[in-house]
Amino acid sequence: MDLTFAIMAAIGCSLCNGISTIQQKVGADREPNVGVLDFTLLVRLLKNAPYMLGTTLELSGYGLSLVALRILPLFLVQSVIAASVVVTAICDRIFLRTKISRRSTYAILTVLSGLVLLSFGAEPSRAHVGKSALHLIFELLPILLGALGVLCIRIGHKISAIVLAALAGLAFGNTSTIGRILIYPHPVWKLIENPLSWALVGSAILGQYMFTLALQRATATRANASMIAMQTLGPALSGLLFFNDKIRTGFDFVVLVGALLVVIGSVLTAIEEAPLATI
Repeated sequence: MDLTFAIMAAIGCSLCNGISTIQQKVGADREPNVGVLDFTLLVRLLKNAPYMLGTTLELSGYGLSLVALRILPLFLVQSVIAASVVVTAICDRIFLRTKISRRSTYAILTVLSGLVLLSFGAEPSRAHVGKSALHLIFELLPILLGALGVLCIRIGHKISAIVLAALAGLAFGNTSTIGRILIYPHPVWKLIENPLSWALVGSAILGQYMFTLALQRATATRANASMIAMQTLGPALSGLLFFNDKIRTGFDFVVLVGALLVVIGSVLTAIEEAPLATI
């Protein structure tokens, strides 16, 4: 029962994230493009109805992912969330009233096939917090990503959109990793004494900011695909290498193929992007 509930939570997160990207794209396009570090952009977007709707959906999705992460390994949860790029692509085309191309259909089927393989290979297990020395890496990661983001913001060409989206994916991935290993004290308010809690909040804000900038510079589908690829791979590798996430005996190759299919399908979906969404 716990396994079924956790998988449903991960799928719900994927749906929320996929739809939220479209709404955030519409909101971000209503603001002038940002060429310098300007966190007031997020403040201005608080008055933007589509962006706030998208952000509410995104927060709901993150809540569902925390439920899934307490039971399922990182590589499975993040790969299910990766399917949100498919949801974004479908919504992109529905709102634009355009047909999904044959190649996009193949890309979507590739992602779904990979998810099926991953579901067979995942071994449900409770979160393993790992060694405290490892926590420092995830605590400092927002600072490193922020520094790289500042350098990237000043680049005007389209490659900056992909890089910003990828950095946002690493930041969001860090929130997932921390969400799996974070120990909830009693009383809960003592979380403020844990540096991991602040790293989680910082990663979330930084990821949201960089992803918003990426949405201003690229279509929703392409930005989401770049972001999701990094959001999937980072935590998946962390879970398998450091936090005792397990693969069913004899399913190593199945999981490898499944992960590759998800990433390849996401990239193909990004390549087959639709024109800029307008709602």
